[in-house]
Amino acid sequence: GRRVVLVGTRDDALAPSLGHVLVGPGVPYRDLASRWGRDQARQVWEGQRENGDRLRLFVEALREGCDYRRAGSFLLAGDREEGVRLADSEDMLREDGFSGEFLDHYMLEARFDVRGFTAAYWAADDAELDAAKLRVALLAAAAAEGARAWPSDPEARLEVDDGFAVVETLSGRLRAPWAVVAAEASLVGGARHLARWVRPLALPGLTLRTAPGAVLPTPARTADGAFAWQALGDGLRLAGPGPPPGGPQGASLRAMAARLALAPGSEEAWEATAGASADGLPVIGLVPGRPLAVALGLGTLAGSYAFVAARWLAEGIASGRDPTPAPLRPERFTLV
Repeated sequence: GRRVVLVGTRDDALAPSLGHVLVGPGVPYRDLASRWGRDQARQVWEGQRENGDRLRLFVEALREGCDYRRAGSFLLAGDREEGVRLADSEDMLREDGFSGEFLDHYMLEARFDVRGFTAAYWAADDAELDAAKLRVALLAAAAAEGARAWPSDPEARLEVDDGFAVVETLSGRLRAPWAVVAAEASLVGGARHLARWVRPLALPGLTLRTAPGAVLPTPARTADGAFAWQALGDGLRLAGPGPPPGGPQGASLRAMAARLALAPGSEEAWEATAGASADGLPVIGLVPGRPLAVALGLGTLAGSYAFVAARWLAEGIASGRDPTPAPLRPERFTLV
């Protein structure tokens, strides 16, 4: 029954996503179970499985469907130690109710046109889609439900005080009992203190064509979290860390591309900006003591969190109790 106003910013209108819809944050299960405890890790994976189910129901109701495909995704190991962590993770995930398959070096290269990886884990419940089409569909759905959209305004300001949130833009001033900040590339004025949790990070990438007849694991991420890619048709978008790939230190991105069967001379460099937290995980939930909810630092995995994050935030705002799994909540950082 609440009135909703969407306030955009110019940068976040183009916040990147590779269209990965993962069950899990894209890192080995063993790693996060060791950091958080097995039960907390399982809660995060279960939440993202719910996200995948909710997203699937949404896109199935669309005429176009956003090129949705649920055929699993791949996490690839670059050395023996990472391969062991993936093998251990397969056993733990199966015990906790998540399906998948471990592929050793020989199985991986027998099935796919890749080289230089020691192992992989195929997560059966993961999916992919066209992220740009999904964004258009979500904005249309919000408008159909009565949400008002104010134009992008890089000078928008948000003040949270005295139990209310006030946003000021060129379109006007709005006072509301709650504000939800879901920014990637930039934070609105007055909410820049959130930058201590999430900072903008340059995301260089390459768009390439796959070699004729090549079969690549897609969507895929490396176990160290450094690289991710998605093949759509005969094209492939590869994202990685560091400076733009056209610069002298962009060799790591090109070296990763060389491990995949791609058409020579098809490289086109690009650069975007994504949000990244200090520990590499998103920041989702209610900010204690303030009428403010956040979904920050989703990076290239917006599709892996957006639907369940919306449920967590809506339920938390309505009840005052935050259902977001503890490892993702804002209070894991020092609150000021």
